[in-house]
Amino acid sequence: MFDPGPSDFNVLIFFLIISFIISILIYSFFKKMDWAFFSFSVLSNVSFYILSNSLMFVENDAIWIMKFTFNYWPWLNGFLLIFLIIKWFRKRRLNSKENGKKFF
Repeated sequence: MFDPGPSDFNVLIFFLIISFIISILIYSFFKKMDWAFFSFSVLSNVSFYILSNSLMFVENDAIWIMKFTFNYWPWLNGFLLIFLIIKWFRKRRLNSKENGKKFF
């Protein structure tokens, strides 16, 4: 029988570390915690998508992780993106009112 071994888990940890480093870089360059959290969430979701066909989740009785990754996590990322866009438009509108410029 096929034994997935620690390689699938190591690949998952590697992807999560890379996504964490990218989110830290976003925070350090732009000082925006919400965008750093969003990038970490999206990249973590992608890393779980990449390994969704792995036997690692089946053998460790973690099918709920795959269900959460497919069914709920994209919706959470979408709502977070909508929240960030609304926040960006509000900030832009307030800055345009303060400067006396038109919004568009």
